[in-house]
Amino acid sequence: MDGDPPNRQTNQAGGKMPIKLDIGCGTKKRPGTVGVDTASLPGVDIVAPAHSIPLEDGVADEVYLSHILEHVPSLVEVMAEVWRLCRPGAIVHVWSPHASCSYYAWSDPTHVRALSTTTFDYWEPGSPLGYYSTAKFRVRERELHFRIAGQQVEHGGRLMEAATRMLSRVLDPLANVNRTAQIICERIWAPWVGFEEFYMRLECLK
Repeated sequence: MDGDPPNRQTNQAGGKMPIKLDIGCGTKKRPGTVGVDTASLPGVDIVAPAHSIPLEDGVADEVYLSHILEHVPSLVEVMAEVWRLCRPGAIVHVWSPHASCSYYAWSDPTHVRALSTTTFDYWEPGSPLGYYSTAKFRVRERELHFRIAGQQVEHGGRLMEAATRMLSRVLDPLANVNRTAQIICERIWAPWVGFEEFYMRLECLK
């Protein structure tokens, strides 16, 4: 890629300003971000796989990974690439289908894995499996979502849509009281109701 990536600016001292990356953006790139996707679509600035993005180390102060990690062949490789691109303290936002909802986790034939909020403990310092990756992140926030924000119910019409909205208002606060409540939810009762999505906020450690 020639020259600076889109949305990259130079500060008064002549240094490069950090950028925000939206990896796997598709046609819905977030405003103010550099869009990365494997497909050359409107709004995509860099066409590249998520595990090999042609940017230098430490360019990003914020990264968005919205419903992309369930598609990639190697989650470990992608997280290593995200870590490489991040500056110290950069924030990484992750949204993904939750493993408790088979309908959303596995109905898409391009999904290769189901994830949960504990998946990212792997990259926490002190993880017993941390020797498989030099990338390190601190989990700063976790949320379980009964329904995917903005997602329309595909079957059942308005009645089903209203019912899922109502259940979300009840179940989301119950599941997210604290970390213990989240673990109890994921291990015991989430498979009965099917949480469609989770959100993670990670801090890059270097």
